[in-house]
Amino acid sequence: MSKNHETLWMILMKLVYGVAEPVDEYKKSEINRIGNNAFIIALLYGVISTFIYIFSLDQMTKEHFLIVILANVLVYFLGLPLYISIAAKRAHLMEIDLDKNEYPRYFRRTIIHGIFVGLGYGIGVYLLRIIISFTSNRNVFETSTREFERLLGSLGIGLLFGTALTLGKLVTLKRAVEQAKNK
Repeated sequence: MSKNHETLWMILMKLVYGVAEPVDEYKKSEINRIGNNAFIIALLYGVISTFIYIFSLDQMTKEHFLIVILANVLVYFLGLPLYISIAAKRAHLMEIDLDKNEYPRYFRRTIIHGIFVGLGYGIGVYLLRIIISFTSNRNVFETSTREFERLLGSLGIGLLFGTALTLGKLVTLKRAVEQAKNK
């Protein structure tokens, strides 16, 4: 196996953690540390919330159940990624050391990454809306899946998210080029 060949797992870890190339032993150990901490946080939240939900099952209504689902979604899909991104930034995993010649390649990759993340986020929001409308019996499942306005709204949210992510990464790229000039 050549040195340039990366496993699928490492490619996924670089995408999730926003790690700049190349991945050395320090970055691998920091990825493992952040991942272990995130797992422990998720496990503790899961255990504590399960006990709370078990003891409050008698008083739980359908609206409370919906609140529980939303709380779990917020913790797992907003809280943990926020922790991971803050910890990766503090560990300097997102810093890029590049020349001015490499800037167009990284710029293109950042734009493509932002588009895919925004689309994925928009589709995830759309599917979450379908699940919520199905569990709350506000709309019939078939009509909620066919509402074009919901799809456009969700994709619009994904577009805003992807744009914000892309702008943040482009600022990081610009700083890396400026630091390379000053060296």
